[in-house]
Amino acid sequence: MDVPHLQRRLRALCFGLVCVCVLPAGALEVDGLRLPDTFQVEGKNLQVNGAGSRLYSVLRIKAYSAALYTTTKTSSASALLQTTEPRVVHLKMRLSAKRADAVKAWDYYLNANCSAPCALPESARTAFFKAMVDLKTGDEESYIFTTSGLTIQRNGSRVASIPDPTLVRVVLAAWIGDEPTTPELKAALLGLHITRQ
Repeated sequence: MDVPHLQRRLRALCFGLVCVCVLPAGALEVDGLRLPDTFQVEGKNLQVNGAGSRLYSVLRIKAYSAALYTTTKTSSASALLQTTEPRVVHLKMRLSAKRADAVKAWDYYLNANCSAPCALPESARTAFFKAMVDLKTGDEESYIFTTSGLTIQRNGSRVASIPDPTLVRVVLAAWIGDEPTTPELKAALLGLHITRQ
């Protein structure tokens, strides 16, 4: 197979200002689920920075598994929140989830990670919530963070592109900021608990 030709064709199939292609370079295993090894965004090859699972309730049920992809591996949350380099959080659902529950949870984490003087425009918040749907076990989502804004893909299709730099920082902070979804997942995304198949 002509690999350079294949890569050119993959790039040509990407759309919008943000080019995101999953490259066929093996697999990352997270608690038994396989996730991509790499992402390509805006012509840059992103590698796995860290990966883990989101634990839910006192029963510590795995709700989804996720990986953070970056151009340069680092365990510094502040560096990842401030960089202008592209970043991707890709997740795969282990349980189904209702849109109403997702909106409620995201509303909390957006507010918790955007206290004054941070101000998230209502238009960006509305567009972000509008992109949410009921999710089924096995569904995959990619949150692509660039200087152009936040792009959300679901099961390989783009569902939203929101050009707001504050939203970029605050959504990523919900995983690795001061008020993360869980401390365990934050630590994992910052470089712990990676198991390759």
